Amino acid sequence: MENEVYYEVLLGCSPPLNEKSYTAEEHYALLESVLGIYGKSIKAPVVIIGDNCLTNKALADLMGVPLIGCGCHKLNLAVKAYLARRPAVEKTIARVDKVVSQLRNLKAAGALRELTSLTPIKRNARQLDDIDSIGRADSERLKTIIPSLNDFRSIMTDLQKKGQHIGAVHETFGLMTKDYPELKDYLAADAAIAHNPLFESAVVKIINGEKDSLTVEEKDQVACFLLPSASAASATQRRPIQSRDKKTYASQLRERKRQRMTPSEEYADLRFITGTSASEERRFSSAMHVLRSTRKRLTPVNFEKLLFLKHNRHL
Repeated sequence: MENEVYYEVLLGCSPPLNEKSYTAEEHYALLESVLGIYGKSIKAPVVIIGDNCLTNKALADLMGVPLIGCGCHKLNLAVKAYLARRPAVEKTIARVDKVVSQLRNLKAAGALRELTSLTPIKRNARQLDDIDSIGRADSERLKTIIPSLNDFRSIMTDLQKKGQHIGAVHETFGLMTKDYPELKDYLAADAAIAHNPLFESAVVKIINGEKDSLTVEEKDQVACFLLPSASAASATQRRPIQSRDKKTYASQLRERKRQRMTPSEEYADLRFITGTSASEERRFSSAMHVLRSTRKRLTPVNFEKLLFLKHNRHL
């Protein structure tokens, strides 16, 4: 964060040192190598943001930092579990997917255009007669589930906006679980999938201006973000009495004593801690556009240079 503007900098985009292994240890060695280029140690990062997979959790444990689970990944898992509890709906969606996948050939597409402007994007069928149909029961099931799926898609789209800090993501998930209690297993702040819910809770409180409600355990989790406060020291200094109608000297002494007992604590702006890794997903997508079929012989070094220049043009 700089002047209320969120910036992201690409430091490296290299495969693991051992391309045959993608373990937490290999990722640790890769991060250590990349950070060493910039004169930083492996202890420099304060948090990892990514999917709640076992490799990322193991990497976070190796580095001794908390892992913030990607909100998009959590929502994806929650929706899958939501549909898994409705096997009839899952089968209906599979049948619809099969029908839509058959509507790519010219005759079927022509018939479809008479009904809607939408076009399918999957496999095609040879003859129009080969296309299956959707039963009335399936249609009714879809009508009941589509509003919920539209809600989930809306949230997924919103989560992918740039600079979505963890406080905003937690607030969104908190409201979602009130409307859809079944999603709590993945979206609740204290869900079992979370790597360090105590750290996330502390960061959210600081972002929301609720630092006074931090518990002792939460303060320990975010102690590295504590700023040296000059205001606490200056507050204890004696302030001269300017006039008789101001506070009395005795009340000033009591106030100074109270300030010494409860020193103010200031934390860094933690809005740089995003609640999703959607920006990295976009980088992977852009990398696919860079590594086109005509650039298959591009060396990893030159490939990394192209991405570095593309994503760091604001520097």
